[in-house]
Amino acid sequence: MEEQQVLLDRSIQGHIESQTAYGQKWQGKVRAARSIVAVATSVCVAGVCLHFSMPRDRNTTNIQTTIGLNEFHKANLYKKNYKGQEGMWCVGINVVGFDLGATTGRNGYYTHPSHDQIEYFHHQGANCFRLAVTWERLQSRLGSEDLDPVDGIEQAVDFITNYLGDHVVIDPHNNDEGLRYNNKDASRSDFVNLWKAITKKWGKNSKCIFGLYNEPRYGKENGKDGYFDPNVADRDGVVIEFWRQWMQEAIYAVRALGSKNLILVPGLHWTTCTDWAGAGWWGETIDGHAHQGNTRLAALVDPENHIAYDVHQYMDPRYTGQED
Repeated sequence: MEEQQVLLDRSIQGHIESQTAYGQKWQGKVRAARSIVAVATSVCVAGVCLHFSMPRDRNTTNIQTTIGLNEFHKANLYKKNYKGQEGMWCVGINVVGFDLGATTGRNGYYTHPSHDQIEYFHHQGANCFRLAVTWERLQSRLGSEDLDPVDGIEQAVDFITNYLGDHVVIDPHNNDEGLRYNNKDASRSDFVNLWKAITKKWGKNSKCIFGLYNEPRYGKENGKDGYFDPNVADRDGVVIEFWRQWMQEAIYAVRALGSKNLILVPGLHWTTCTDWAGAGWWGETIDGHAHQGNTRLAALVDPENHIAYDVHQYMDPRYTGQED
């Protein structure tokens, strides 16, 4: 029981976010426009991103391999990998627009987030903004190690971090497309190169937080498209082990470029709180405890000890975000 509690503590430490549905009022004062689809409050407390959400319409919305990189060491589950700021230090909202029309490609339907609306919430006390952007609007070529974001993204990051002095979470966010780029499943090397590109662009900006991916699923791994199936039981832990390797390579790639930015690590199965530790049905057995879900991610190693875990939770009756 004590060991299981340690695993739980490693999975549920601190960054908390919650959001209301599209267009609902926040504090009874304003109605979010299309450029800010989901209003949220975010709180960073040590080392996890816990994201509580009301139901919403999902339709709207070259590092060398290090020795041991692909090895899972159970002892690492019990080692601390966060030495950042403690307490509630990040409170804010989701800022969307660049993630809309995910299936329409780089130049399809999307909107620019309103700087006036962002500033409004800044004056209400927000100091952290999660900027959701599709992969295609960050890079015009899959696999590139360079970033060429569409107009407005760099301006939004600059406005939040330099003008307002707040934090921004860089959030690759393809909605229901998951780890796909123009309908093609992205590979591990594509993913790592994306983070090399993002780090080269914003790795010197201490106000930028790197959210590795929103609710990851699909993608190409082990020679198979759509590999990270959110419905897989993964009783042998093979799927979560591959995802741990994706996360570990991305972390090393970011750090190899000199970045000290906080990194947010998402889990599989929609990275939800209810499914994080297996929800009693999925995942491997660790230390005699069955169905451990995303627990293996607690063994990630960060040279800076500055990663947090990105956990989401919807607040509808079934905790899925799909019901009213």
